[in-house]
Amino acid sequence: ATGNKHIRNVCVTRKTYLRPSVSSLALPQTTIGKPVSASFDLNWSTCSDEIVLLSTNSNFVLSKSSIDATSGRGTTTITVTYDANSGSQSGTIIIYDQSQKIEIPVSCEVKAKLATEIIYTGAETYPNTPDGIPYPFYVKDENGNTVQGAAITLETSNEDILSFDANKIYPHCGGYVTLTATYAGNETHESCSLSVALTVPYCQREIVWESSY
Repeated sequence: ATGNKHIRNVCVTRKTYLRPSVSSLALPQTTIGKPVSASFDLNWSTCSDEIVLLSTNSNFVLSKSSIDATSGRGTTTITVTYDANSGSQSGTIIIYDQSQKIEIPVSCEVKAKLATEIIYTGAETYPNTPDGIPYPFYVKDENGNTVQGAAITLETSNEDILSFDANKIYPHCGGYVTLTATYAGNETHESCSLSVALTVPYCQREIVWESSY
């Protein structure tokens, strides 16, 4: 495209253009509630007083480094940000002045839930513990963050060897047992489970021998 610029009654004709460094823009994959951004450069030459940026999807927020259209030409950096609170999105960035327009497809894939895993912090062997032991488990997500308030349910392969209540496990006496912890997940985190093999030593009992005469 070409345009005219009048300087002191002299008409100067120069080539005008809007040249982005990308033909489409895919923001990094993210998860619900984790904002992401991506940027690209726009080389431009214009005879307009303003270059306008629009997005057809309001979830994509646009920002730019300074554009002084009155200088005639330059380079600016355009940044697209998405807060990732509404799932995967797509749209179009529209860049235009009075004589030219370009469109750049933009998208962002949002995973519905974060993957999780249960971490066991206890021992392999537990002696008989009448007072109980606080749950030796917690849940963390794929980013390494502890999932706050994660409700863990337990299952024991033998309640005579090891039992539990809402807060503690209770090793009793005598043998091997498998303890399984399960996290059901929630609207932002996937479910997971973990089984651990534990040993509870046999209780030592004092044997008293009585003699009869």
